[in-house]
Amino acid sequence: MDKVAEFQLEVYSPHMGGFSGSPYNVDLGIIEKPRPTEIKALWRWWYRVLLSDCKKDYIKLDEEVGKSLGSNDTASLYIVRTSDFAENIGELCNSECIDNLVNAIINTANSYQGVKKKRLSDLLEINDFTKLVLGNVSENYKTKIKTLIDKITKAKKTRMFLALFPKRNEGESDRIYEDQGKLDNKEKLKNYLKRLVNDLIFFDEKLTFRLEIYTRKHVDSEQIKRDLYPLLLGLVFDNLGAGSTRGFGSVRIKEIISDYVDNEVKEKIKCIFSPNCNSREENIKNLVESRTNYGFPCYDTTDKCSVPSICKFGFKLVQCNGNCLGKIWKAVVVNNWDNYEKCKDLNLCNKVLGLPRGRNKKRRKSLISFKIIDDSNVLIHWFYTKDAYECYKVKFCIDTLVNDCIPSILTSTSM
Repeated sequence: MDKVAEFQLEVYSPHMGGFSGSPYNVDLGIIEKPRPTEIKALWRWWYRVLLSDCKKDYIKLDEEVGKSLGSNDTASLYIVRTSDFAENIGELCNSECIDNLVNAIINTANSYQGVKKKRLSDLLEINDFTKLVLGNVSENYKTKIKTLIDKITKAKKTRMFLALFPKRNEGESDRIYEDQGKLDNKEKLKNYLKRLVNDLIFFDEKLTFRLEIYTRKHVDSEQIKRDLYPLLLGLVFDNLGAGSTRGFGSVRIKEIISDYVDNEVKEKIKCIFSPNCNSREENIKNLVESRTNYGFPCYDTTDKCSVPSICKFGFKLVQCNGNCLGKIWKAVVVNNWDNYEKCKDLNLCNKVLGLPRGRNKKRRKSLISFKIIDDSNVLIHWFYTKDAYECYKVKFCIDTLVNDCIPSILTSTSM
């Protein structure tokens, strides 16, 4: 078993679920690390994208990908290993801290007007209320509680607002008062805050970890180079964890240690993720176009692609003046497309921006994805799949959004 590549990676604001569906467990003190299976899934996805010629279906493509990355019948040529996060994250707020916060919230509610019908996340946006809460907590927990409150108020303006809805069937509530107006919701409020600690521990954080790739047996050096290229492309364009199409879990490559990645490619990728890079978009374009060097041809086809393909792929680098996660979420909400009425058809939006899993609904992956390169730059990429050509409006909507609507929101100075 030989190590063929090592990557030092930074991941921004990831939401990677553990056994409980959250990246942290406040009761057990367990932090979820990046999973090798997630890296493998990203690797497979981009390998399939590179092989897709708009003629082969998923079954055929998976057979080809399986020759290198394994299948139900064949072992992968490679072993993926990930380290724990390098940072000593510690606990955001333990059970005692949450008890202290709940008591402070209830004590504050006794002397504060107009809290009966408000959600906790709304109340925490009121500076006077938050100051009173912080004044009622123990000094030992004040810093951790302030951090939690900041995360809750920031998350509300991103895709993570979904985590702020209480799971009532699991004994949670985001109301200080019960419906009957009784100040007796302590346990449900505690359950709710405990889960928010679990879900928000990585929110708006930059974390580093090590990714290592080993061969399971002897593999020809040229094949290793070819097999690593889809992984490189995936790490440049894609993210890890839930909400990845909306910028969560944005991966930044800090260092590549491998004899199987050309020095020129290493330099291009280094520049892409360097803050002072003046040729970022050009380097990304060159990296995509260099696929022919690794045995992935440029298919010139007019066929409609059922499977996302590099043949029907586009990307755009857009400046973002801070608060990128919030602006990305604002950019994909239909009501914010004031000047783009032609894109406001709900069925059309579902085709372009995807659908979550739900009752009688199949999950549909968004055709447009966002990656936060740094605090000032967002990389958007998209695929024109079969339905984009069967319905001209879909293609029109993608082009309009990525060229006009989304950039106008990302570059705005207001939120």
